[in-house]
Amino acid sequence: MGCIERERNTLLSFKAGLTDPYNFLSSWEGRDCCKWAGVICSNTTSHVVKLKLGNLSLSGEIKPSLSLLSDLKHLDLSMNNFYGNSIPTHIGSLQKLKYLNLSNAWFNGIVPAQLGNLSNLRYLDLNAQNSIFPLISVDNMWWLTHLSSLKYLDMSIVNLSTVPNWLQVVNMLPSLEVLHLEDCFLSGIPTSLSYVNFTSLKVLDLSVNLINSTLPKWLWNLSRITHLDLSYNTLHGFIHDEFSCLESLNVLSLHGNNFKGMSSRAFRKLCNLITLDLDEIGFSGDISEWIDPLGGCTIYKLQNLYLPLNNLNGNLSGWLEKMMSLTTIDLRHNSLTGTIPVGVWRLPNITYLDLSSNSLEGVISEVQLNYLGGIKELYLSNNSITVQFSDNWVPSFQLKELGLASCRLAQKFPTWMQGQTQLEILDLSNNQIKGNLPLPLDRTMINSLNLSFNQFEGPLPSLPPTIMFLDLSNNFFEGTTYLENFLNV
Repeated sequence: MGCIERERNTLLSFKAGLTDPYNFLSSWEGRDCCKWAGVICSNTTSHVVKLKLGNLSLSGEIKPSLSLLSDLKHLDLSMNNFYGNSIPTHIGSLQKLKYLNLSNAWFNGIVPAQLGNLSNLRYLDLNAQNSIFPLISVDNMWWLTHLSSLKYLDMSIVNLSTVPNWLQVVNMLPSLEVLHLEDCFLSGIPTSLSYVNFTSLKVLDLSVNLINSTLPKWLWNLSRITHLDLSYNTLHGFIHDEFSCLESLNVLSLHGNNFKGMSSRAFRKLCNLITLDLDEIGFSGDISEWIDPLGGCTIYKLQNLYLPLNNLNGNLSGWLEKMMSLTTIDLRHNSLTGTIPVGVWRLPNITYLDLSSNSLEGVISEVQLNYLGGIKELYLSNNSITVQFSDNWVPSFQLKELGLASCRLAQKFPTWMQGQTQLEILDLSNNQIKGNLPLPLDRTMINSLNLSFNQFEGPLPSLPPTIMFLDLSNNFFEGTTYLENFLNV
């Protein structure tokens, strides 16, 4: 049927208020607006039902004429630059809207309560993660209670510091499945609710806030939750048995808090857990005592294990090699001792292994590393280990990141690294490597290179265009090199 004339004129009026520096809207001409870029019309009524204008570098004013698109169900203005403009109140007139995405569009000011008129809304994204501080804020959240059909809400990096009743409001959204409130200046959280109404929740992200509390008891009612992120708060106290109620969990992140301890049964029933992030959580003692609470079903299914920056001791034997599904292991900055068991090298799916800054010992050679066919990031720095390679070894893997600082390398540059064409991060500092640097750096993809505290000599290397961090200090290099993004040479 083609474009409706009235809606064509509405779109042209809307375009007239915008600045389009890259001419993404150059197709907005001619009679049939249904063929314009980003405009989608109904096949049956020809009304404009979707505007997909995300990530077009648009700026300027969103004119009130937009509200005349009365059949609009989907509006995406994300990843644009409306800096200096508030979110228009007239968007609240688009009552058929089901999808509204204003994320990372650099709006300013207070989120208008008129958005509460969008009673059919299923998806609302206001996150401002591209900004370094909140540009928009909310002084009252009660308007959200009118959005009873809302399934997805993201208000990350929106200032909610003056909204103490945020949880009570969220609790009145029975259809809500995804809630992102990252870095919203939330300072408090009720530890209990008289009635938990938002039990449809599958994703809850309250990370990077100011929440100083024990774990809220209402969490145990979220039986459908698959992703829980409470990282970077000031949560404390004990992780109790009730945590095992969250049997649907796939991802659990508690890092950057300060818990006293954990029940031996807290994670016992988390048989669907894929990612467990307990980074810098305040744990201490023998690492096996923290692994024991994981039930057998969890040990064999877990893919990503993060336990760095705790005060864990003990060794890796008897438990780590049993976790056959692991792809990521991060145990850096603990006090682990002993050798690295052969079974760890033989874990079939490992792509990321970081055991740096412990007290591990022993000799590692290509015999062990040959098992790591899929490894992409490998960090063994700052242990009491010796790493030895033969001159003719050709590894089966291509690394992106390698850290072997203070690893008692042989006194010459490892020849096999010349074949590592995908390296982006390389740290060989604090070894006793002598001679010239044979690696042709200007033909690599390296952006971070640390060769400090060795005995390299000869001319300073030509640098790749990708380099962002460079430390060649405490060597015997000669000459000059071109410096632009770094100074530590």
